Amino acid sequence: MAKNINFANVLWIDADPVFGGSRSQVQFPVELRAFFYLPATPHIRDSVIRGIRFAGVLFPGKKMVFHHNDVWRLNLPTTKQGLGGYQGKLLVFERTNNQKIFRLWCIEKDSSAAKKLKVETAAYGVRKHKMRDNGTKRPYGFF
Repeated sequence: MAKNINFANVLWIDADPVFGGSRSQVQFPVELRAFFYLPATPHIRDSVIRGIRFAGVLFPGKKMVFHHNDVWRLNLPTTKQGLGGYQGKLLVFERTNNQKIFRLWCIEKDSSAAKKLKVETAAYGVRKHKMRDNGTKRPYGFF
């Protein structure tokens, strides 16, 4: 388990708010970049491709783009691709042996699974938040 994002195997983040017309884009604060093996000094509009594995199914070619407000935005699989519905969820990412592919789980924020995830994070990792533009907190954690 890890107290440093460079060594974390699991990262979770509150999906809200989601972006894009398909409501399938989620933003990550720049300080979480190491989890996804992203560049240390990105320029606006720099992008990388990452794969998402959900329920054993690989969704390759998901773009992550660096934005002006010091966030990386990840395009998750859309409803048309068989997923979506991320609003109101915690998104849980797990590293795989391939640095460009990550497992994804979507957990209801108030579920017992979410509570257990937060207990694991408190015991073995780090739990933080990023202030949103509207002044509310966007929680995330890793271990």
